[in-house]
Amino acid sequence: MVCPGQKKTATPRRVALGAVLALLAGLAAAAVEPVPVVVAESESFEIVGRWYEDGLRLYVDAAPDNTPVLAAQLTVEAQGEEIVAAYDAAAGLYRIDDAAWLARLRPAGAYPLAFTVLTDETADVLAGDLVVGSAESPGVAAVSTHTARWLVLLAGVGGLVVTLAWRRRGKRGAA
Repeated sequence: MVCPGQKKTATPRRVALGAVLALLAGLAAAAVEPVPVVVAESESFEIVGRWYEDGLRLYVDAAPDNTPVLAAQLTVEAQGEEIVAAYDAAAGLYRIDDAAWLARLRPAGAYPLAFTVLTDETADVLAGDLVVGSAESPGVAAVSTHTARWLVLLAGVGGLVVTLAWRRRGKRGAA
């Protein structure tokens, strides 16, 4: 209890509670930043691209039945520069990891992309906008997931400390 004119001191309970609140605020801030995504659709194909720390990953599906389109030739054009997306058979997706090509898409903004998909049976051109929320967004997918896990772990430990401090104080007060 604080009497008038008495200064509040930082008790272990207040420190732990402050730490938990700070961690939860950090978790909320990490979860707010959107990951850059591009979606393109046609009668033949659907493409969803997400930006990860190692580059742009593209998932290509057949539009009628949503089955993955494996081992197609996929080219992507942005700002007049075209690149072939490498097919990753183990992951069942296409990757673009060319740092120089991706660098033009890092600043905040919307970037129109043109996709050309060639399979043995079908060829199609699709368009979609890659929307980048901020300059930090391209690395957010990996960083925020890792950071969020640590923040949740630390918030849990902080909550446990606060609970134990309250229980300990309650036992002292009852005695």
